[in-house]
Amino acid sequence: MLRLVSWIDTDTRVVPEETPLRQALKTFELGELQGLPVVDAQGRAVGFLHRASSARWLHREQREGLAAEAMSTPLILSAEAGLADALALMWESESHCVLTLDTNGCPAGILTSRAVLAGMQQSPLMQDLMKTPLADFWHAPVARVVPEDSLAEFLDLDCEGSPVVDAEWGELVGYLSQSDVARMLWSSRRSLRECKVLDAMTACCHTCSPQARLGEAVELMVSHKIHGVVLAENDQPLARVSALDVIYEVWRVLLQQSGALPLKRRKAFASLSRPTRQVG
Repeated sequence: MLRLVSWIDTDTRVVPEETPLRQALKTFELGELQGLPVVDAQGRAVGFLHRASSARWLHREQREGLAAEAMSTPLILSAEAGLADALALMWESESHCVLTLDTNGCPAGILTSRAVLAGMQQSPLMQDLMKTPLADFWHAPVARVVPEDSLAEFLDLDCEGSPVVDAEWGELVGYLSQSDVARMLWSSRRSLRECKVLDAMTACCHTCSPQARLGEAVELMVSHKIHGVVLAENDQPLARVSALDVIYEVWRVLLQQSGALPLKRRKAFASLSRPTRQVG
């Protein structure tokens, strides 16, 4: 059985609970981190910060805050736990990070979805999965945004990331993620209702065709350190593949190999064929 101890990063960056939230967001950006353990004066883990939840907190409260105010309960497992257990916890909690602690309750290591995807790219266990065409997966509706939407409207959609499309033709013009919003928050004092999607979006949207293999999408996520890839044809976005979608599929393979099959396959990737918000 694959153990968590072989996958965690023991060089774990932390922030004290009295750290200003905007400063914590800057730490995320400069370190290209997926999560930050929050510690007390004795260095013990008391919470966990995610970029997305931190950005939502600042937007909701409309004031400066501390890491202790925006932190959530960390996902914690023993370093000796199985990797499949960690992946199940990440998927069920919709979190990209799982934390391990030492005997004093201090952060000892962190497992990230990025590390899992990087490790599974070349794993012989996952070769069949990585060859799966993206079009083989079922699709469910997800939102998209236009450049003139406000960043507050994007946060209200409560999604990890969204394709940005031209308001008139619906053609793909960029991508907006929670990380982009967090970057805007620490670099600007403007309200998110004043900031437009155009101000924060990434003009270069990483895409795959529906005929591409899952391994191609994973390669894009790992090499560009992103949480999702857009499926597109002829500049029209069709779906979004997230790192957590892949985490679920990896977990499913590990269960198959152990003889403990999930009851049913998750309908994994999110489709834009029936958008939840209208464009134009």
